[in-house]
Amino acid sequence: MFDDIFLFVKVVQNGSFTTVAKMENTHATTISRRLKNLEDLLGYKLYQINSANKLILNEKWKKLYAMFDKLKDESEESLKSFITDDRIEGPLSVVISPILQRLIIDQDFIDLLRKYPNLDLPILNAYYGENGDKLDFDIGLSFQVPAIAHYTQQKMCSVACGFFASTEYIKEYGMPLSPEDAEVNHLFVGILLEHKFRVSEVVLIDKDKNEKVVKINNSLCTGTSFESGAIIASKNMGLVALPVNTVYVNLERVLPEYKIIFELPVYLVQSSRSTSAKKKLILAFLKSKMSKLSEGS
Repeated sequence: MFDDIFLFVKVVQNGSFTTVAKMENTHATTISRRLKNLEDLLGYKLYQINSANKLILNEKWKKLYAMFDKLKDESEESLKSFITDDRIEGPLSVVISPILQRLIIDQDFIDLLRKYPNLDLPILNAYYGENGDKLDFDIGLSFQVPAIAHYTQQKMCSVACGFFASTEYIKEYGMPLSPEDAEVNHLFVGILLEHKFRVSEVVLIDKDKNEKVVKINNSLCTGTSFESGAIIASKNMGLVALPVNTVYVNLERVLPEYKIIFELPVYLVQSSRSTSAKKKLILAFLKSKMSKLSEGS
């Protein structure tokens, strides 16, 4: 009887015998017959079909539907939790750009590993090894999209960036007081990303939504990634544009009331292998962390 009641709930949710029949890999007439048997067993009419071929619940059975719909959700969630906790084990290789690691590998990450001690989660810095061969990985998170067969790519978010400088640089040359001050009196570390995006002119927007354009044409040197840009800036060589909401050793935020606006996406790369419980867990964790990166500060 309970199987048929849950079938009744599914029919109400989907509004169609045919749709549920496909889900159950059976025929619509079978679904109809099971619900008719349920009505005979209960001694009540569960529903009516109106002139628009729409299923209309009888008033009394709206309460039955609501009760079992809630019970169904709770049961499925409990079962999902039970199965998931039981299968979070074994290896799962993840590639994360070093700059993004600063955001992701934190206390929450440590707590996750403590909760699932049987999960082996190696973190790789790149998709390719020193010899140029592709590394075997399950999930990737980076500012570039690798051309790798049997992997899917999707844009997860766009970064919000700000200017940073080393403590020693600020001590020697002072803290910029405005975008104009930064443009005239300070050096910048240029960044060339994927040989097609250069931080040479940026639009700053403050909390009051006022835009100011700063031309970065006085860069002392150019890095080929956010990571190299951060290293150059840490050597007291100037201001560098970096993703906010991350921690940089020996670097301080400059002009914190401004964000740099440009479209620089973060990509999620996944293997085409089946999605396991542990993979779903890590994907949810990464997406939560990336939402903070896209919000900026």
